[in-house]
Amino acid sequence: MLTSATKLTGGGADGSLAVEGIDVEGHDAEGIDVLGEARALVVPALTAALRGLPDGIGHVVEYHLGTSPRDGAPAGGYGGTALRPALVLLACEALGGDPARAVPAAVAVELVHNASLIHDDVIDAGRTRRGRPAAWTVYGASTAVLAGDALFFLALQILAETPWLADAGVGIVTTEVRRLVEGEHARVLSRPRDTAPTPDTVPTPDTAALRTGSLFAGSCELGAVAAAGTAEQVAALRAFGTHLAAALRQADRHLDQALAALDAVAVTTSAAARLTALARLVSGNGVRP
Repeated sequence: MLTSATKLTGGGADGSLAVEGIDVEGHDAEGIDVLGEARALVVPALTAALRGLPDGIGHVVEYHLGTSPRDGAPAGGYGGTALRPALVLLACEALGGDPARAVPAAVAVELVHNASLIHDDVIDAGRTRRGRPAAWTVYGASTAVLAGDALFFLALQILAETPWLADAGVGIVTTEVRRLVEGEHARVLSRPRDTAPTPDTVPTPDTAALRTGSLFAGSCELGAVAAAGTAEQVAALRAFGTHLAAALRQADRHLDQALAALDAVAVTTSAAARLTALARLVSGNGVRP
């Protein structure tokens, strides 16, 4: 069971805590706590997994994650908030599973998410990420693209080497990566061909919501698979994640549908309550540029 001993720290200049564009100041502490709990469980496993990368690529990834300094940009510790890993772990626990069995899936999801961020910065010519120069501005665009590619493959390797995730888990992640690629390609095609990306362009609310919501459905589905859930339970948790992502834009409608899907199959009340708190935290904020 996840504990509530670890809380997130850091945030904006005004002292508020920022979770990937979500302002959590003034919200129920339970939704915030679960993110800290997920970080405490997942970050050590993530750090260990990164040791399998080639040294040169590993340094780029560590810089992107905030665990390694470069060119005067201080390393402030792991910069991610583990939102998607939290969904994996709580989805597993909500079905009566042991969250420890879901850690490999949570690590894989976080790797895929960060791979997409590294690639996004190159595609958009975004020069900053989490308050530091983006990885491509420090190491070059080609090296950054390779680092993102390496994270995608590392995620699949972790799942393939975990017996209870090797089949369904690999299939889920490859499906989610394909959707990420399709969505990113559609966004690139929407720009006039003679228009170069503008550095640090503020995304539209819909674009920001799609990015923040990416991998929500797959994260919840992976958690259900790690719990050895039935086909009905796996489908319901995927529906929960799908509606949660949609709730970033239409909270009133989709949050109710997400919670209904969860209530229909959850067997661990405490985990379901904390997953509900996280869902309310995420959907209640919408997305800031």
